[in-house]
Amino acid sequence: MYHELLQQLKTFEYKKIEGQIGARSGVLQIYKGTDFIISDAAMTTVAATPSWKHYNSPGWAEFTFVVKGNILQTQVGLFEKRVLAQGSHSFLFNPDTLEENQLMGKGEYRIISILMPIDKALFLFHEYLPEFSHVATQLAAGKALFHQSPDHRFADRIAHILNHLWESPKQARLQKLYFESVVNELFCLQWESMLHTPKDHSGLKLRNSDIEKLHYAAGILARSYQEPPSLEQLANEAQLNEYKLKAGFKQLYGTSVLNYALNLRLEQAQKLIKETEKTISEIAYELGYTHSQHFQRAFKKKFGITPNSLRK
Repeated sequence: MYHELLQQLKTFEYKKIEGQIGARSGVLQIYKGTDFIISDAAMTTVAATPSWKHYNSPGWAEFTFVVKGNILQTQVGLFEKRVLAQGSHSFLFNPDTLEENQLMGKGEYRIISILMPIDKALFLFHEYLPEFSHVATQLAAGKALFHQSPDHRFADRIAHILNHLWESPKQARLQKLYFESVVNELFCLQWESMLHTPKDHSGLKLRNSDIEKLHYAAGILARSYQEPPSLEQLANEAQLNEYKLKAGFKQLYGTSVLNYALNLRLEQAQKLIKETEKTISEIAYELGYTHSQHFQRAFKKKFGITPNSLRK
């Protein structure tokens, strides 16, 4: 995927590419540093779009952050049709293979990836992450691997960095320093989260197939948070029983199915308040609240301020 870009970009150069393929339109922003590449793909689709494939370049590891939307991904030799859910992040090394991606549903999507040469990744693991010496061993041996964040919700610091990623200094040397700092900080925050797995008090043992189905259920909620399905409907569509859906969701995402959908709705409300001129009542009704007062109470409970205060 990045062979052509590497030839086009000079050291420390930024590129912005806009385009449309069928029902999918978007903007790709790329920054190439001395020993990393940042790729930020923001897309919008008004209809179901076909999947696309690209080649995983040898010699590079990739860590990816799914900022918006849900992606269905296949990595040849590693896994088939894994859901990369909104708010999740992962570390991948799968050289000389094809990767296939599919946008789940329609709407807005944003995926930020950082490519890092194996030599630099090995240095970081050896120097700072003895807990993951097995990862360094696999990288050094050229063996494919995939690690996904255990919480599937960005920590506040990660979300802040990603949302302000391109607010860099204009002066070239300061810009270089800024992006180097961003890459190092995201690497630190990502692997800090890998060190801490969620506590499970339910005694439920999740198989890989169960995890895939729970990711699929999260994708359904992300597409229908205005009118989320009932637990029974969601369990049927995800092919899980209700107990495994509820307990597994709590174990995997650290919250209940209801709260997960509520948080998605309130995060969308926050965006609409900041980016549109719609009234608070219009936003409340658009997001499925029958009474504006219920919306305002839920909003204040989550964010600590009222919707009107956010707009002032």
